[in-house]
Amino acid sequence: MAQRLLQHRADYGARSVILADGDQAWFLNGVASTRELAQRAIAVGHSLSAEAEVAGKGAAVDIAAELAAGRLLAPIDHEDPAHLWMTGTGLTHLGSAEGRNKMHAAAAAGEKLTDSMRMFLEGVEGGKPEAGQTGQQPEWFYKGDGSQLVGPGADLLSPAFAQDGGEEPELAGVYIVGPDGTPFRLGLALANEFSDHVTERHNYLWLAHSKLRVAALGAELLIGEVPDDIRGTSRILRDGEVLWEKPFLSGEANMSHSIGNLEHHHFKYGLFRRAGDVHVHFFGTATLSFSDEVRTVVGDEFEISAAPFTLPLRNRLAIAQAETVSVKIARDQHLPAIAANPAYELVATVSRHDPELSVPGFADLDGLLASGLAVDAVALCTPPQVRYALAVKALQHKLHIFLEKPPGATLAEVESLRAIADEAGVTLFASWHSRYAAGVEPAKAWLAGRTIRNVKIIWREDVRVWHPGQAWIWQAGGLGVFDPGINALSIATHILPRPFFLTDATLEVPSNCQAPIAADLSFTDSAGTPIHMDLDFRQTGPQSWDIIVETDGGTLTLAKGGSVLTLPEGVSADADRAYPERSARLPAPGA
Repeated sequence: MAQRLLQHRADYGARSVILADGDQAWFLNGVASTRELAQRAIAVGHSLSAEAEVAGKGAAVDIAAELAAGRLLAPIDHEDPAHLWMTGTGLTHLGSAEGRNKMHAAAAAGEKLTDSMRMFLEGVEGGKPEAGQTGQQPEWFYKGDGSQLVGPGADLLSPAFAQDGGEEPELAGVYIVGPDGTPFRLGLALANEFSDHVTERHNYLWLAHSKLRVAALGAELLIGEVPDDIRGTSRILRDGEVLWEKPFLSGEANMSHSIGNLEHHHFKYGLFRRAGDVHVHFFGTATLSFSDEVRTVVGDEFEISAAPFTLPLRNRLAIAQAETVSVKIARDQHLPAIAANPAYELVATVSRHDPELSVPGFADLDGLLASGLAVDAVALCTPPQVRYALAVKALQHKLHIFLEKPPGATLAEVESLRAIADEAGVTLFASWHSRYAAGVEPAKAWLAGRTIRNVKIIWREDVRVWHPGQAWIWQAGGLGVFDPGINALSIATHILPRPFFLTDATLEVPSNCQAPIAADLSFTDSAGTPIHMDLDFRQTGPQSWDIIVETDGGTLTLAKGGSVLTLPEGVSADADRAYPERSARLPAPGA
């Protein structure tokens, strides 16, 4: 019978892989993830099944019971979610254009075909090419990275702005790219591709918007030969009762495209053949409750089942909280701080993006300097790689300069800028904004004269929140996780009574980057005080910006980036005023 791989997480957090064969299943010895097993198999030229045999079977396990207990995960993931791609295709199944065409029927008149029907018919004609031939390319879309992938039992969280949250029962191919750039298919999983069909129906060009959200995979990864004919059932339950139910078909016998053709048109792009990356590619469906005028509501449960998979995929619909999104950091920190200081007047901006302000905007510094606009000072809030050249140009025009942290990519750059500023007779103000947080000075005063026994610095945040789509931070000189880590170090070097120095470091650098995503650092000082620093850009949920200092007088904790100070005597907290405090201390022009 069909073999499947499942990923398991014990109640105490330990991970393992299960091999299921028919109605029996066993833990595999010494394997923590499907990806690990796949990498081993690729390294020695084995199939997944053969490599599972090499690992050896451990204790038997009841996978249905483990699913009910919530211990089964999605059958694939990646420790760095940015290296897992979720993509998909549609209009690939015989009959799949029917539901799509209903949504777009208003666009059709007389003999005119909708774009959906035209694409479907082209797939029927050329989606299964002969060996050695290239078939018709299919529809293609991007769903997100590994952060958007959920497993069985997890909620399908629809964005607050979405107009619909509907199921798409289908199969997904799971792949890993080998060290030489060769993609390997690991197997197939049951999937709920989950989309906003109301948004798509409004305008087919909004398909991309309708797809950018979570998707779910069933617990089992079917390995080995792909069945030609897979038949299953898709159901929606509301308050425990079946609201809608319909069979669905998949497998090549029920598709207008061969799986090989879909794979070719995905992996033909070099971007998708990056060594070590994982891909989950959804193959499409012909069955949608939306086509039957079903409108889902919060709490509805989607259930998808199909042999030879033995476990159903169940997920409930939930709605995310509405979010207010603003561009960081210059817009929501620097601009309010300048506006709050009566000593300064904002007269212009320089940005590649239109900040939509009531002052003149320029695409580059040269444009501002050539404009003749009266300017006394500039605040340079750019990535560090380009800051030096901009600062030199501004200093040569005798402008006072505020430098965002860090003041330069190297110490030599900063020394050079200082010399140029001295010669020009203008101010060069390099500030570390976190030092102005409310708890920092009181922490420094409390630690003075005390014996420090141990220091822990925990600085973990989500790079997707604070630097969305910003490639510079991963490039040479972009600092990676040390961009926020600088904030922690600026506080620690200010509040601790003695200089400290690095003794050991472990950096995690993604394979396609030149800067670390995480770092584990050990320091000490002249008294031998152990100082440990944990930096990580992969934090989700609440962010951690904490410094914990154990002393002979008790424990000091600085939390929330220095704004909350906890001492044995009690807790003091203040709003984040690092940027306003820093701006208030800027030297007045000409000072």
